[in-house]
Amino acid sequence: MTNKEIYDQFTAELFSELYSNHPVPISRNLDSDTPDRNVKMETMRFLSENNYVLFDEMMGGDYDDIRFTDRGLALLEMPDETSGTVGKSLVSAFKDGAVSVTASIVSHIMISGANH
Repeated sequence: MTNKEIYDQFTAELFSELYSNHPVPISRNLDSDTPDRNVKMETMRFLSENNYVLFDEMMGGDYDDIRFTDRGLALLEMPDETSGTVGKSLVSAFKDGAVSVTASIVSHIMISGANH
C-alpha cells in the first residue's frame, strides 16, 4: 500500500467511528506492532493540525479523547445525495468495505475542508 492509500483507509476508519459515536470520544492505540504505524501517527497529526480532530496523545502512540472539531463535524454533516450526509455515506461505505468509495469520500472531505 502507498502512504496515500494508508492515509485514506485510516482516515475513513477513524472518521467513520467518530461519526458513529459522536459526541462520545474514542481512543486509538498505535503500538509499535501496528502496521504502518508512522503513517497513521502522521495522519493523526495532519488531521489535528488542520483542525479536523482533537485528541490527547499519550506516549507510545496512544490517542485518547479523540473527537471531531466543529469544522470536522460540519464537513461530515454536508448534504450528500446517497445517504443524506457525507458522514452517513462514509459510514455505509466503510461498513461495506468499499475502499475506493471511502477514498473518494475522504478526498471530498479534504477538498471541501481546504475550500472553507
